[in-house]
Amino acid sequence: MTQVSFRPILTQQAVVPMPRILLLGILGIYLTCGNWIPIYWFNTELESLGFMWKNTSQFRPDFIQGHETPIFQNRWAYLLGGYILTWVTQNHFGFRLLWSLFVQLTIILTWSAMHRLAMARGARPVELVFGGHATSEALAKTLADMSVLLLISTLGLAQASHEVAPYTLNFFLFTLFFWVLTRLTQASLGWVDWLGITFSLAGLAVCTPTSVFVSASSSWLVLMVYYKRNTPTFLRELGGSLIIVFGILSFIIYGQYTSLHYNTRIGSLAEWYSLSRLMLWFSWPSGLLALWLVWKMKNHLFSKDNEHILLPLSLVAMVTVTGLVQENFEQHLLLVLSPLACLASFSLVVINKNAIILLDWMSILLFSLLGMLIWVIWGGILLSHGFIYNWLYKWVPEIELELVVFDISQAVLVSLLWIGVFYWRLQNDQNSLWHSVLLPVVGVVYCLALIFSLGRPFLEYARSYKVNFQQMSGLGMQDTCVYTMGMATLSRVSLVLDFKLRLENPESQTNCPWFIVHPQVRQKFEQRYGKWELKQAVWHPTKKNHGWLIYHSSPL
Repeated sequence: MTQVSFRPILTQQAVVPMPRILLLGILGIYLTCGNWIPIYWFNTELESLGFMWKNTSQFRPDFIQGHETPIFQNRWAYLLGGYILTWVTQNHFGFRLLWSLFVQLTIILTWSAMHRLAMARGARPVELVFGGHATSEALAKTLADMSVLLLISTLGLAQASHEVAPYTLNFFLFTLFFWVLTRLTQASLGWVDWLGITFSLAGLAVCTPTSVFVSASSSWLVLMVYYKRNTPTFLRELGGSLIIVFGILSFIIYGQYTSLHYNTRIGSLAEWYSLSRLMLWFSWPSGLLALWLVWKMKNHLFSKDNEHILLPLSLVAMVTVTGLVQENFEQHLLLVLSPLACLASFSLVVINKNAIILLDWMSILLFSLLGMLIWVIWGGILLSHGFIYNWLYKWVPEIELELVVFDISQAVLVSLLWIGVFYWRLQNDQNSLWHSVLLPVVGVVYCLALIFSLGRPFLEYARSYKVNFQQMSGLGMQDTCVYTMGMATLSRVSLVLDFKLRLENPESQTNCPWFIVHPQVRQKFEQRYGKWELKQAVWHPTKKNHGWLIYHSSPL
């Protein structure tokens, strides 16, 4: 039978609140994973830092001369990041923690937005004749907790939230917009709501592609008409919204802050296949659960009793469709993870119990095996002998295992947490709603913490310039000035942040003893600067295009 209304039949036992210490503990471990690692990886993290530091006094103005900002953000996000970097944190390590603050604020806004949606008329539980039914407030709190847990278990957020990129700022701005949007299901808008919608839309206008601002503002206007058309304050609120939207739009057009980068490959089947796979894994598991809910309610989505489902769904659909025709679709998906988590929370209320049991056992098998594999590999390297060590040394001979107390402590702590949750789940039946998401979420946090602690040497080997620096360590280049030629942005940033070099322009009057050159411009360099002597060729084991040639001005 097709589901007509979302309104669930639940007892008080089904909405027993999740212990706050357990929820805060899971969030604490998740937010600390990876944020303390002392070396940067060559990805959007280094790239973003380079553009931010270009606008501060920490680097020379010609630091990354000739490069443009990445597609997804325009310069305002990087200006903001650069100024915060200079005036607030004073070092790049603190800046990584600062960006994680935006993730924390996003989690709080997601909880509040879900609580509002769950208090809507159509989401209230059915009142039982003989009593004992769940209350609306208890169900709203339980669903809000579940939305937060589903959000941090999303694979896309696990990847993007641990980078010092403006992605987290954009994620926060869009979630703030979603939080204000949920007010449309309630009473008239207050001054806090107007301030939030103005700030979030203005931030999206200057920090994201214009398509995101157009999608968000269009959703705001359409949903306002849909929800508020029969209220006495409709005309006043619609007029205020039009003034805000067209005022911001006029500003970005007049200031030439518009940015549209179309995906020229969108017409090919291979591109659609690639985008489909990206959507599946990036939004896992919230995306799949949200799709199941839409299918379940497909014939009654526009019913008055299902407005709380229609609101986040319409926002997700609007941004996803516009993102499909834009470059960097992955960052558009990141923005909609919060409303997706809310939809996924609603789906777990009406999902079949057998499906939840299957999800539990899949989580137990998958995350237990993955965690065990990480521990076995780490132990093989630590013992420095045996089959595992010999096999790893064959493929990664330069890898070094550092016994860091914090790494081991965190790995042991999350392992005990996983074992405790696993044992508790075997001893308890499926009672409260949040039990259905506990094992998958703790499993994600468990494996993520092991990867960033015990697996850190492998990450640094494959995803950073640490191996390059180990090859350069015997040259005595630390804390000196160097010239560079043909170097990528990632390489230049890492030379300054990780190897503590001072980059100078070859045409300047400074007298630097070292010159680092990309192999592709070697011939051009030797024709122009013939006096330099090649001392060492540095090659990265996994990224062949990240090799360097080290020149010295005179014999050592």
